[in-house]
Amino acid sequence: MKMFFLSLTASLLSFSLLAGDVTSWQGHYERYHDGHIDADYAEITLVKLDSNKYTLSGMATWVGNPATGQINMGEIEGAVTLKGNQMHYDVDGCTLQIVLGSNSLSVSKDNGCGGLNVSFNGQYLKTEPNK
Repeated sequence: MKMFFLSLTASLLSFSLLAGDVTSWQGHYERYHDGHIDADYAEITLVKLDSNKYTLSGMATWVGNPATGQINMGEIEGAVTLKGNQMHYDVDGCTLQIVLGSNSLSVSKDNGCGGLNVSFNGQYLKTEPNK
């Protein structure tokens, strides 16, 4: 009987830890490159709506020549559904594949999000939003 309760407690603890990881995906993320914030800055914010639904919003820049004002910006916003540790964003022809990790996002398959030279592709780390 004691072994049953130990096993049940371990199972509940494992489930609790997994659920904690899922809810921790809500937050603010910034794109990093080679250990530093990317020169072509990008950020994504996830807000949890229910068990597997989130609102995703973000902005990205491409810096060509700041002295001449050659800077392009793009924004995204919409609902996404969590499937395992992945999300697929698809709004108005803009698509992204997002893989969630521990305090990180990996964004790929950017298809027309943001405008000329702007991309959301890359590795993002969870940070505190700028105030």
